Amino acid sequence: MEMRHYHIVIYLIFFGLFSSQAMSQAGDSLTTLTLKEIHGWILESHPLAKSASLEKLRAEAELLESRGLFDPKLFMDWDQKHFDNKDYFAVGEGGIKLPTRWGMEFKATFNQTRGQFLNPMLNLPANGQLNLGVKVNALQGFRIDAARSQMQQAQLELTRSQALFTMGIADLYIVSSEIYWKWWTSFHQLQQYNYAVDLAQERFENIAESFFQGDKPAIDTLETFIQVQNRRNNYNDALIAYQEACLKLANFFGGDQDMAAALLNRYRPVEEFNSQELPIAPEENLLLNNLETIHPELRDLEQQRAQLEIEQRWAKEQMLPKLNLEYNFLGNGWNLMNTIPAEGQNAGINQLLTQNFKWGLQFEMPIFFRKARGKMEQVKIKATQTELKREQKGISLRNKIKNYSLELQNINNQIRLMEEMVANYESLLQAERIKFDIGESSVFLLNSREQKLIESRLKLVKTKSSYFKAWWNLRYTAGIIAP
Repeated sequence: MEMRHYHIVIYLIFFGLFSSQAMSQAGDSLTTLTLKEIHGWILESHPLAKSASLEKLRAEAELLESRGLFDPKLFMDWDQKHFDNKDYFAVGEGGIKLPTRWGMEFKATFNQTRGQFLNPMLNLPANGQLNLGVKVNALQGFRIDAARSQMQQAQLELTRSQALFTMGIADLYIVSSEIYWKWWTSFHQLQQYNYAVDLAQERFENIAESFFQGDKPAIDTLETFIQVQNRRNNYNDALIAYQEACLKLANFFGGDQDMAAALLNRYRPVEEFNSQELPIAPEENLLLNNLETIHPELRDLEQQRAQLEIEQRWAKEQMLPKLNLEYNFLGNGWNLMNTIPAEGQNAGINQLLTQNFKWGLQFEMPIFFRKARGKMEQVKIKATQTELKREQKGISLRNKIKNYSLELQNINNQIRLMEEMVANYESLLQAERIKFDIGESSVFLLNSREQKLIESRLKLVKTKSSYFKAWWNLRYTAGIIAP
């Protein structure tokens, strides 16, 4: 053999052994990071999750505001005129108003008046007058009014806030799950490329040794070394894809560069499952039957529908005329029962009911009711739109559940078939190695067998990733949000 062939082979061996030191056995000493742990971090620390958690506080604040419409109110009015050394008049009123949730308002006031030019209608006893009254919405506002409508809708909004929170978390879970399984795929594919490099490196070293023993030609050494280079190049491409996946996953930790480095150097995804260990999909009929009650978006639309029902009731109520009745018991000073001398067992009560009172009514009715009719029609349209949206969403979710269930079955069958193919390729490779060792095969055939095995393993990893994505998508589509 020519001396230059030895030089070439020695150079290839030296370069190949030196380069092999840079190839790491990725994943041997890394800490496993599960999707459940990522979801736990998202729920606790992600800014969008924190924002979603504020939905309940917002709804509680709205409910508190609506209840404030029924808060008792203290008030006082004092109007006085003094001019040219004359006390024209002084009119004062103070008391408390008690709105209720039954369309009535109670009022207790104390009034005082005096003055040289006081309107006779305002004349009161010298020591003032206690006034106990009630105001009732006899027509519009009797069954429901603006305040009660607002409070009832706020109560439903509090229930709705949980659905809105769950929807916000679900969106984060769905995106993070998608990225996690891309990270999982790139990691395990990187493992396969590393395995491919090891195979090529081992064969290169064996053929180089055979060359020195005179059993193999120098061309075989060069061919196997080129195969090592090709596979290292594929490994580097896979490493770049893995690094990109780490960066994308790090975005769910605030885009921290330290976390991206930690994902690359300290953590790894869960192990590659075989077909017997794949998570079992929930039963399709069970998911369909529980969809209405557990899916957050359908629950949100149901609460919106209920809120619009209340709004419809108030809009319908506004089609009635306004008739407000007010009745007030009047006292002499602070005394309601003995304003004037009287005789008899119930004289004081009789005077209170028949003599010392003030009452009034207010009536108002628009001629065409156009404002009320327009409002009612708007709310009716919104309710119909919400119901149609809810119906369409339900149909869409049911179809997706069926599609994901079918997809999982098909992918599961694919995985089983591909596992058998991988096992068969491994058997073929083993047989080809035996033939190569006894001189009945070639480097080309051995490379071909290895390439088929590597390609089938890479495809199996990607197919398993598709199964996990479909499995999580099925859960989220069915409204199962918890990890």
